[in-house]
Amino acid sequence: FDLPRKVWISILLLGFLCTGIAYVAFVILIRRMGPVGASSVLFVVPVAGMVWANIFLNESITISMLTGCFLILLGVSMTNFYGPKLKEHKL
Repeated sequence: FDLPRKVWISILLLGFLCTGIAYVAFVILIRRMGPVGASSVLFVVPVAGMVWANIFLNESITISMLTGCFLILLGVSMTNFYGPKLKEHKL
């Protein structure tokens, strides 16, 4: 690959720094919320992507997209707030 040095530095920073920060944040989230609560955060990614695409790329939001967002957020909230409460066991 014959890329300029600036491109390689950008790739490394995005790869290690941004991914590393996201990984550490997710591990902290797992410790605080537990695995079920932390995994439910992943379901919100499409909703956030839709919102950011609307803000930055001026993409339109359709009724079906809003319906999907509503169902996703309803499912995540039901899982986190109304799901069965299991006893926590220290590992």
